[in-house]
Amino acid sequence: TNRPDESIAVLLQSTERVKKLIDELPAAAREDVQRYFLALVGETARAYLKQGKTREALNVLAEARSATLVEQWKRMGVRSRDPQVQAVVSELERLSKGWARQPSSEPSLPSRQQYLSKLNELRAMDPNLANQMAVRGTQLGALQKVLHPDQRLLQYFLTPAGLYVFVIGPDQLEYKVVSVDPRRLQPLITELRDGFHHPGAEG
Repeated sequence: TNRPDESIAVLLQSTERVKKLIDELPAAAREDVQRYFLALVGETARAYLKQGKTREALNVLAEARSATLVEQWKRMGVRSRDPQVQAVVSELERLSKGWARQPSSEPSLPSRQQYLSKLNELRAMDPNLANQMAVRGTQLGALQKVLHPDQRLLQYFLTPAGLYVFVIGPDQLEYKVVSVDPRRLQPLITELRDGFHHPGAEG
């Protein structure tokens, strides 16, 4: 039995499983799993290159149609003098130019429209929630421009339907609805707020 081929088979199976998992997850929960997916794709491509299988390595990378992977391999191409790596990077760059005109297999995060739609869903549920919103739809663009790459703004709303969590970053808009019993969560939130108001208090 060829052990390198076995290793590649395992990587391919793992990549396919993770890809299916991403499709089943809500958009707000995909980011970490997506990074793992891309790492598996890259590892599979490198395993193919170790066997001299340039075409197979390119196919694996191209199937992911990920701009993130393209950038990673471009940086690798700059550092590497391996002609196989150079060939893969060159062809991958050429192929990636056509991806913008095709559907991508890379899971997308919520669009601005979807994000605003979720905020409107909250307003319809309880008009008073609009007064609690630190960031309104018209402020999103301006706020994203001033956030640093490592900064995120979090706002949440506790409703009978669950906990609505919104995350805003410079190039990120995410939301998630978490099933939670408001009767159990509200006392914890109150305790946390009291801690902020009275930082010297014990308890």
